[in-house]
Amino acid sequence: MLKNIGSADAGDDKKAEDGSTARGNDAGEAGKLFGNAAAASADAAKKSAADAVKAVGAVTGADILQAIVKDNGDAAKLAKNNGAANAINVNSKDGTISGGIALRAMAKDGKFANVNNGDADAEKAVKGAAVSAITKALDTLTIAIRNTIDIGLKTVKDAMKINPNDTPVTTDKQIPEIKN
Repeated sequence: MLKNIGSADAGDDKKAEDGSTARGNDAGEAGKLFGNAAAASADAAKKSAADAVKAVGAVTGADILQAIVKDNGDAAKLAKNNGAANAINVNSKDGTISGGIALRAMAKDGKFANVNNGDADAEKAVKGAAVSAITKALDTLTIAIRNTIDIGLKTVKDAMKINPNDTPVTTDKQIPEIKN
């Protein structure tokens, strides 16, 4: 149903910090969320969180799903690896980062690197980005499933040659018989 909708490479590869500097092969500040080490400072954690929020906000649920299902995709590499993102050389587009965030957030024991002193704002922003990425993906899946069911039901209806103007043979208010 989503075959030609969305793109794993959606969005751009610009950092949220200035909007013009490319993230590069290490997925920029957002890529640091996938590492296993805490951010060096509260400021670094905020930059990572802002980049993650920017990436998720720039794409659709279909883009996130395309990034997730892409064969040998970078989103899966980001979500799976606990090392520094630059060690896996990933695409740093918003779609890829958002897909990685969604996968990591849905995984059992999926965690993101955090700041040593537990910056509450950065942590809240990362959680919000993760929830948003998952919500976008699931909403898109829900719509695709509904559309698929509607198409299937229409096919069944057409095969049965049901005329919506005909009176149904049964009524909705049938009372079951009680036998003693």
